[in-house]
Amino acid sequence: MKKLSLLSLLFVFFFLAGCASTKVDLEAEKYFSEGNYSASASVIQKSINKKNPPIDKALDVAILNHYSKNYLQSSKDFNKTDRQMEDAYTKSISKSTGAASLNENISDYTGNVYEYLLINAFNSLNYYNMGEFDEALVEIRKIENKQKEYISKYGELALQDLDIDTETLTESAKTMNVNMREVYRQTPRKPTEDDIYKDSAFAHYLAALMYIKDKSGTPELHVREYEAINRGIKCASLRDDLKIPSGMGRLDFVSLAGKIIRRKEGTVYFPSFAANGTPIFLTSVTIGDITIPAFRLKYVYPYVEADKNGNLVKPSDSISSIKVTLSDGSNARLNLIEWFDEAVQKDVALRARKDFIRSIFRSTTKKLPL
Repeated sequence: MKKLSLLSLLFVFFFLAGCASTKVDLEAEKYFSEGNYSASASVIQKSINKKNPPIDKALDVAILNHYSKNYLQSSKDFNKTDRQMEDAYTKSISKSTGAASLNENISDYTGNVYEYLLINAFNSLNYYNMGEFDEALVEIRKIENKQKEYISKYGELALQDLDIDTETLTESAKTMNVNMREVYRQTPRKPTEDDIYKDSAFAHYLAALMYIKDKSGTPELHVREYEAINRGIKCASLRDDLKIPSGMGRLDFVSLAGKIIRRKEGTVYFPSFAANGTPIFLTSVTIGDITIPAFRLKYVYPYVEADKNGNLVKPSDSISSIKVTLSDGSNARLNLIEWFDEAVQKDVALRARKDFIRSIFRSTTKKLPL
């Protein structure tokens, strides 16, 4: 009988919503760096509203419980967060083509497409480790449904232009002497079809292994999809899993490792800075009997840091390779399954332009008296 081993090793996946800054963040990451995942989860759990936790923190807790081998609790966490993200994405699909409005809250984290898929991948591992293989397969099928019914639709809408109330924006800029041409010169590039995250190589890899073990589904299809996503990259092989002789087995190591890159907040000011770096401010503006003191406007957008050659800047403690040593002393280095830094890069490219334009609208119009 074929034996399957899935090792979920150190993989800081969901610690990506922003730089650690609060006492809770620092304490949680301290425990995490020590390998005390249950303590890290507990610190975060105590700091949030248990009935309605923010998605980013809920994801942190779920994955930390997975690392702690608290698979039952991790599964409950992922199931709840999956429902939260589904609701958030349903709203974001309509919002992605809607008009920018003054009451948008850009601090609410709704998650990303790749996280939306990988919730079920990790939950499948939870059920597998609890010996509930049928439930593990259910999670795989959920991923397949999301890929068919959701991802393409989201990508199509994400490329559509944002609807802006240009009349209100133009009037506000004119009243406050804001040079919109100068502001718009800083706008991030328009995303393309290549910036859409359409599929998860890891999800296909996991699905192929599960279906091969269960002798059901279409493992060959998932192998082909996995290879198509990683075309041109030296990636882990799945072909050998499709042709195991009867009565023989194969041991597969799936190691999820390293810190994913973090998105940062890009900032554009109007007016900008003097030659010596001193901030420049607009003079006060009087509208009727209301005076707006001297001010400058701040516009923001997400970005990922890259060097002068365009290469992504990795965390200082990134893991470049993983070696597995067996009991007979032999060892092997694992090949790439999926590079999640690219997923972050795509997501940022898809969001940056719209987030910047929304920021322009809010910052430029909010100072006007209603």
